[in-house]
Amino acid sequence: MPRKPIPEDAVVIKGTLDGVNIVLDTSKDIIKISTKLEQKIKANKDFFEGNQVFVSSKSKPLTKDEWDYIRSMLKLKYGVVAVPFGGIEQGSQEPQEIPEQLFKPSSTNPRVVSHTLRAGQSIQHEGDLIILGDVNPGAEVTASGNVFVFGSLRGKVFAGARGDKTCYITALDFDPVQLRIADRVAIQPQQLLKREIRPQKAYIDGDAIVVIILR
Repeated sequence: MPRKPIPEDAVVIKGTLDGVNIVLDTSKDIIKISTKLEQKIKANKDFFEGNQVFVSSKSKPLTKDEWDYIRSMLKLKYGVVAVPFGGIEQGSQEPQEIPEQLFKPSSTNPRVVSHTLRAGQSIQHEGDLIILGDVNPGAEVTASGNVFVFGSLRGKVFAGARGDKTCYITALDFDPVQLRIADRVAIQPQQLLKREIRPQKAYIDGDAIVVIILR
């Protein structure tokens, strides 16, 4: 059966005297909510310039992980600094800063790809590769340096393609089909992952690829 599209009112953007209020229906999947939010931001970029941005929910409070994901996406991909309106789930009112480890390009020739990669698409680059979007299932990313995904990583990614074992992969949301760094491959990377909607990093430790949550 075809997947039901997320309803338009799952993300509502309202202008107020104090700025812009983004209202999210948190009964829906947070990744789908984020995708819908990005669509609306791209269609209304001027609406956000110079305005304070608030994020609130109408079904249940955002969890800390959900808030960190939305906040990171808004700041890193669109330069929007948002604050929660109405609070985050109890015990998580103080969101962490976006980890510095998420974005430290090391090569002198980084390439920025400012769109989502869909099934059948592939990108290769000599140097660090920065994806300002998602890497969907069926998409492939290859770089001789590090790979940074400012979105959801669900395809195949190969860092250190020239054999550099110090390279690594980071993403705001980790759920890849395959991870490869230099000559190491994670055939079933889901077994390595801590399935949380938080920035994570994959790198070689000893003879294996490991994945950690960035805090």
